[in-house]
Amino acid sequence: MFAFFLKKFVSAFLLPMPIFFALAFVGLFFLWFGKRQRTAKWLISFAVVWLALFSWGPLPEHFLKSLERTYPANGMQLQEGGDNPEYIVVLGGGHVSDPDVPVSARISPESLARLAEAAAIHRKAPDTKLIFSGGAYNDPASNAQVMAEVARSIGIDDKAIVLEERPLDTKDEAKILSEKVGKKPFVLVTTASHMRRSVALFKKQGTAPIPAPTGHRVMDSGKKETGWQSFFPKSSNLEKTEVLFHEYLGLIWAKWRGQL
Repeated sequence: MFAFFLKKFVSAFLLPMPIFFALAFVGLFFLWFGKRQRTAKWLISFAVVWLALFSWGPLPEHFLKSLERTYPANGMQLQEGGDNPEYIVVLGGGHVSDPDVPVSARISPESLARLAEAAAIHRKAPDTKLIFSGGAYNDPASNAQVMAEVARSIGIDDKAIVLEERPLDTKDEAKILSEKVGKKPFVLVTTASHMRRSVALFKKQGTAPIPAPTGHRVMDSGKKETGWQSFFPKSSNLEKTEVLFHEYLGLIWAKWRGQL
């Protein structure tokens, strides 16, 4: 448990915006209260360049697309009546148990995309069971429980739903769910950027996941944004950068801890 909270605490300071503000505040401190004017100018300049690079589309999109396209979206190849895997595992993606909003609004956009993909696969192969994973972290209800509520609200039969409420992170999900799925192939549904780490963690446990990525943030389109508009920084690009940092930090942590 200590390692879990340490990981959450440290990773919160290693994302693009905290790094930007740390550089900027230290630079401003030297500028106003110190004698290191040259150091202050370098720190503030570096902070501005840092923010500009990661809020400009081409850089985060290039690296995030490479991460998201590690595995093709092939989970939909399951067919009704075919020799399909028994389980569709849906990894937890965050929720808030707010009774004042509709149940569909209580799960994060990532969780909603995962649920939609899993439901679509299940409708093609109704003999499969959906395992919703995720424990309760700073919330009275577990992520698995809230995901199941949304699944029932869109018509998924309760008999097809299995809850696993113990895991708090992907490492726990791989370890705990390996006891349920065993060595047989199963469909693994998670966000595309999260799939590389998830598959690696599950394979480390000796399981055979079939990746079904969803929630892609970088997509090819017939219409590309060109001209002067593509040079403007956007907050959406910062969000993509944050996802990129989060996943690579997760990979580094998992390798350091011997989980991969």
